Amino acid sequence: SATDPQRIVSRAVARFSEHHPEHALIVETKDPLPMLKADPAMLRRALDNLLENAHKYSNVDQPIRLRAQTVVLPGQTTVLEIDIADAGIGIDSVDLPHVFTPFFRSDRSRARKTGGVGLGLPLARRIVRAHGGDIVIRSEVGIGTSATVRIPI
Repeated sequence: SATDPQRIVSRAVARFSEHHPEHALIVETKDPLPMLKADPAMLRRALDNLLENAHKYSNVDQPIRLRAQTVVLPGQTTVLEIDIADAGIGIDSVDLPHVFTPFFRSDRSRARKTGGVGLGLPLARRIVRAHGGDIVIRSEVGIGTSATVRIPI
């Protein structure tokens, strides 16, 4: 069914702010975002997982940025692009190819402190791929991580 991505983003932002009021979240949306054929609950769960990772692996004094916009990719495919970026610990380049592997934890030294079992990114990717899209993770140790979701419109 037709889903308003602005509403999905707003709900994910509200949930994040409710659970982590101490962590600034900067939201930029290029209006209007086009309607999508999507399951809103599943898509919001994917965003929740990505926001939760950004919170876990960055300091509260560093804001997280969420940007949502329509992008035309090479080949004229139009997608909804949602980018969630943090200025956190980053992911080692050796670990980056494995972040979508179930139960893989890049940050083994902090595993007890941050909790989780390594299913957030694999689940988020499955949800986004079920909608015909994909997630790209870019990261540098000590600089931060960016997760970019692209879903065809």
